[in-house]
Amino acid sequence: MLGAQADLTQWRVPAAMRTLGYASETRVEGCHSASCTVLLPPETLPRNAFGNFTRTLDAAPYRGRKLAMNAWIRVEAAGAPPGRAQMWLRVVRSGHRLGFYDDMGDRPVVSSEWKRYEIPGEVAADAQSIQMGVLSFGQARVWIDGVELERGPAPSAAETGVRAEMEEIYARIDAAYGRGDLSEMTSRALPDAQIVMGQARSPLAGAVAQIAAELRKGTRIESRSTVTGVRVADGMAVVSVNNDSLMSAAPAGASREVLSVSRDTWARAEGGWRLRETVLISSRALTPRTDDATGRAVAAELKLRAAPLTAMEGGAGLAAFGKAVGDARIVALGEATHGTSEFYRLNQRLIEYLVREKGFTVLAIEANWPESLAVDRYIKTGVGDPRKALAEMNFWTW
Repeated sequence: MLGAQADLTQWRVPAAMRTLGYASETRVEGCHSASCTVLLPPETLPRNAFGNFTRTLDAAPYRGRKLAMNAWIRVEAAGAPPGRAQMWLRVVRSGHRLGFYDDMGDRPVVSSEWKRYEIPGEVAADAQSIQMGVLSFGQARVWIDGVELERGPAPSAAETGVRAEMEEIYARIDAAYGRGDLSEMTSRALPDAQIVMGQARSPLAGAVAQIAAELRKGTRIESRSTVTGVRVADGMAVVSVNNDSLMSAAPAGASREVLSVSRDTWARAEGGWRLRETVLISSRALTPRTDDATGRAVAAELKLRAAPLTAMEGGAGLAAFGKAVGDARIVALGEATHGTSEFYRLNQRLIEYLVREKGFTVLAIEANWPESLAVDRYIKTGVGDPRKALAEMNFWTW
């Protein structure tokens, strides 16, 4: 793998996606080289679902170096709207922290012709693993050939110097956010700077204006940026950066923590670097932070009230659950993670128990109403295809 073509037999479609009907096949005809792999979508595509063909590697041989993921890809489009593909590359650091990440969301693969695509990046000195893959969206068949993960040299002295400059710039911007001051950001952006989210572009000034409006309401922002990669060429610096932001509404209102990944392009100008474009790669809200005292109180309450559920078959071992339900008319069931099969198997047992032992007759789920009627019809009459009905409910976890 150190600059050589990857063995696609060591790649896989994750089990959760195989359950949805995604599959991969090896082909020898129609490939860019002697053989290739095709990522196939299910015949009935669950809404908002996507396929993934992926592999994880030990990061040790790549630590402290530049790297590039390359592949030949073409999309055999089908359905409406036409499907697309995206390569993705993720570096996982010690403590499960995110390092470099890019998923080509701003430059997806849509061509039916073989073309070579690349994601350049860097591997942190404490990196534990490198995860990479090819995503499939929509009904398109994605053809994959000649995947390579090339190990490059360590960053040059010039790149190391620019990285230090960028780390200082982001530290200054983070500190300014903490003071409620946006001048550090506005003074470092070019007048026509853009923000890119997916395929949409808009003036960066608009996003800054929204942040300014929140600050005027008394919202506090704690920002912490981590530079994960720097490429320098022709007076430009392309900087990959992870940002952890905590926004707290005033007075003493709710807080929201967001972890985002962006690729920022800076132009060297008179007076220093100026931001030309920021591309939002990903963004997700994090679970609210829990202080130690609250955590200890919750743990003590759980130890006091939690009861084990032993055997699950036929409702055996669910006496503690039944006691907790009592004569309640509404019981809410949840899960710590969406799509984890063990949680859904447990929920199935609990639902069966509620129906058989407690007389429940209504099950409410998070899904589209019209599509859910097909599931309801099958349960009541046996008419229809249950797998097709579940797939069309627009909530992939079921």
